[in-house]
Amino acid sequence: NGDKFLVTKGPTIIEARPGDGSFVRDFVVKLLGGSDQPQYRNFLAWLQRARRAVLSGKRNQLPALVVAGDAGDGKSLLVEIVKLSLGGRSASAYKYLSGQTRFNSDLASAELLTVDDDAAARDRSARTEFAQFIKATLFTGSVSVEGKGTNSIQCAPVQALIIAVNSDPPHHLRVLPEL
Repeated sequence: NGDKFLVTKGPTIIEARPGDGSFVRDFVVKLLGGSDQPQYRNFLAWLQRARRAVLSGKRNQLPALVVAGDAGDGKSLLVEIVKLSLGGRSASAYKYLSGQTRFNSDLASAELLTVDDDAAARDRSARTEFAQFIKATLFTGSVSVEGKGTNSIQCAPVQALIIAVNSDPPHHLRVLPEL
């Protein structure tokens, strides 16, 4: 809309080069149940789309990735791997996506939005609101970015969202929007 603002720091893109990536590959294969599993292929496709968006600097309507599993199985390490793959910047998005705050300027400075063990059982209306905020954040052409004590601006940040949640006890899964 013609407004100008200063971006003081961009992502730190890791350049692809030959090397031994077996630790990361083996970890992801094990976490997602094997390289022949659909969830492994879907994860790689999601990560590829997210990385291409970051490299091109163009907003991409990318669905949220949900990783559910046992406590201590490596979900948070997977989030860290994704963060580094997308430029090294992440922001915890749960408070904004759940409607607990309207301020989201910290989210605009990160290519990876995360929800990682932030909440447990939620009622149906809270889950519906969470889904609506995810949709408004990921699937619109631009988003309104607002910080405390500042005017909001419209921008089109390049972002991906990953939600990591424990599957046991089962009520932890109730943070997710209903399918």
